[in-house]
Amino acid sequence: MTAAEFRVNPYESFHRLRRISPIIRSYANQGWMVTGYEQAQDVPRDSRFNNDIHWNWFFLTILRVGMGGKPIPFVDHPTLLSFDPPDHTRLRKLLSPGFVNSYIQSLAPRIEQLTDDLLEGSGDSFDLIQTIAKPLPALVIAGMLGVPVRDRALFQTWSDDLTGATILGRPDLLRKASDAETAMRSYLTNLLESKKGDQDFISILLDAHEAGDRLTHEELLGTCVLLLSAGHETTTRLIGNGLYSLLTHPEQMQLLRDVPTLLDSAVE
Repeated sequence: MTAAEFRVNPYESFHRLRRISPIIRSYANQGWMVTGYEQAQDVPRDSRFNNDIHWNWFFLTILRVGMGGKPIPFVDHPTLLSFDPPDHTRLRKLLSPGFVNSYIQSLAPRIEQLTDDLLEGSGDSFDLIQTIAKPLPALVIAGMLGVPVRDRALFQTWSDDLTGATILGRPDLLRKASDAETAMRSYLTNLLESKKGDQDFISILLDAHEAGDRLTHEELLGTCVLLLSAGHETTTRLIGNGLYSLLTHPEQMQLLRDVPTLLDSAVE
């Protein structure tokens, strides 16, 4: 199976790997592939494993060569995903005020308005991904960070470029992702200096403290970059795959229309 065929339908390969074993030694990656459901749940809970890529010298060397001297996105500037307890535990506590339910719910009217604005003039036929699924998450996150409206298109561009950090076979995309991370960090550094008394996500985190501890400048920058990259890509896929699933299961689509209170469970 070619790489292009795998991207169209990876499930055949996944099924084949699971039939072999839930844990497979990968000599190509100098590591292990965990494909079993129970095993994939157990690994993150096992203290013998960690999230710091710097322990994987093979993988890190490949990335260094591919980057051609540029910083490795999410590696040279670590984020919450790169830490293990107790550092991870500390950061989660400090970040939790930015994700309280009341603040998240307060974003709903603005998200609805953004969606209406994106749909305006789209007509009876439009590309869901390009019209809504890709721009909406980046615009929402830029708004959460208190980015001026005139600059929010930058965040969509950076979001698109940051996805290249996961495509290891394309050094050109990796370097583009590095440039996006560098540009976003520079922009956010200037933005942080202007935050005083606002009620956006950054301001909430600037004010957050736990037993006298506060987020460092580097930790705040890393969190904002992570929020953009992780929040954008996953939401784009959720919107696209979610609607596709409803269109291919019309009885479920009709049920959702008949009983709108099922929306929360439909999203889950």
